[in-house]
Amino acid sequence: MSGETDNRLRVLFLAANPADTSRLDLAEEIRQIEEKLEASKYRDSFELMSKWAVRPSDLQHHLLKHQPHIVHFSGHGSKAGEIILKGQDRQARPVSRKALTGLFKTLSDNVRVVVLNACYSEAQAERRARGRAREGQRGSGQRGSCRDASHFRHTSFNPLHDPPSSS
Repeated sequence: MSGETDNRLRVLFLAANPADTSRLDLAEEIRQIEEKLEASKYRDSFELMSKWAVRPSDLQHHLLKHQPHIVHFSGHGSKAGEIILKGQDRQARPVSRKALTGLFKTLSDNVRVVVLNACYSEAQAERRARGRAREGQRGSGQRGSCRDASHFRHTSFNPLHDPPSSS
């Protein structure tokens, strides 16, 4: 490369489904995201990276290493607004709202959109969006339990998909 910078938007898909939580079809979710990105007119404008079985100790490392513009977390959440990651023992490990907010505040130079596809994550995403709206950052989360995830998954990346032409 001759000093060119990569102007693509980096999307980091983070997934966690600990052994002691209900099974989620996270592979299907990323497949659908990839499909929507590939079908988009702007497909060459995105770089999609994924990290699986994310542990609390991995979170900051992945965000600093990949410096994403869009972070999409998929997994479980709690009514307390936590996201649930996977511990070394494969069991659920919550990450508090406060810790998550602090982490994204620290990384606000890069991260512009945060999608939390986890149970009860809507309040966390709204709080993030309200606090960062003046900086052009956005958040999106899920209102209820994880049973609602399939609808959320289908709408998360719809703006990137070009509508079929009516010829």
